[in-house]
Amino acid sequence: MSTNTQSSFYRDFKIGLDYLKEQEGDELHRCLYFSNVISLMEKYLLDLFIYEISTDRNKIVKLATHPKFKAQSIKLTYALNNSMEEYIIHSMKNIVWHRLNDIDIFYKAVLNIKFNLSSELLENLNIRHHIVHRNSYDIEGCKVNISKETLHHCICNVDLFIRQIDKKYYQENS
Repeated sequence: MSTNTQSSFYRDFKIGLDYLKEQEGDELHRCLYFSNVISLMEKYLLDLFIYEISTDRNKIVKLATHPKFKAQSIKLTYALNNSMEEYIIHSMKNIVWHRLNDIDIFYKAVLNIKFNLSSELLENLNIRHHIVHRNSYDIEGCKVNISKETLHHCICNVDLFIRQIDKKYYQENS
């Protein structure tokens, strides 16, 4: 994909990813880099979505009709004294953006972008979970080792996933 068909969100994501590609590091650093790849993905997904609902009233209204917000009851005094747009944006910022099955629903409903979730990408999320929440041990207590190849495959999987989204985004908005 050439630069003129990429969003600024993808270009920012790619800068971080390219930096991580150049890192070697020991086991500990590879674990940190692996986790950071997923963080870069989360930031891209969040930034793009928040930008779209912040700059397009139709999209935030569409989001407000989503079951997450449609069933909420808000006190009238709160609604009168606060911006409902800011309330929705704040709520979306507090979502866990690596839970891709949850995020896919919002992207589909609001941005008309469906995710292509590969088993490899989902496994990368699982590995990252072990790194972050279990100090690099899986649920059975086995050490999760991040080799250079494992890190490289994670980078490739996440890059492909985000490139696919960015391509759909560009096509929807050009």
